Amino acid sequence: MSEIPSETDNLFEKITKYLQTSLELYQLKTIQKSAVVFSGLVSGLLSFSLLSMAFLIANIGSAFWLGKILGALYLGFVCSSGIYLVLALFLYLIRESLIMRPFQKYLLNLFVPNEDDEK
Repeated sequence: MSEIPSETDNLFEKITKYLQTSLELYQLKTIQKSAVVFSGLVSGLLSFSLLSMAFLIANIGSAFWLGKILGALYLGFVCSSGIYLVLALFLYLIRESLIMRPFQKYLLNLFVPNEDDEK
């Protein structure tokens, strides 16, 4: 009769250790996913800011150049802004298929593992 409580205690200890190990594993997986997202965000923001500065300087130069060709400096800036308004309207119209769906798929693939990733 004394063996039953000790086996029960032993089983309880094993279950407790298993649950603690599982919790630690999920914590480590969460930390790893967060690190991937954070590092991607930081590198993306850094790249975006550098490319934005280069793009801004190139656009100012092209607006001055276009203004010189058109004979009035302000016309170069007006034409440049008109081009960007048309581009912004086009991107707004196709934002669902071009921006939102790929980004959603990327996040889902990042946080929800596929069967191929598990193997």
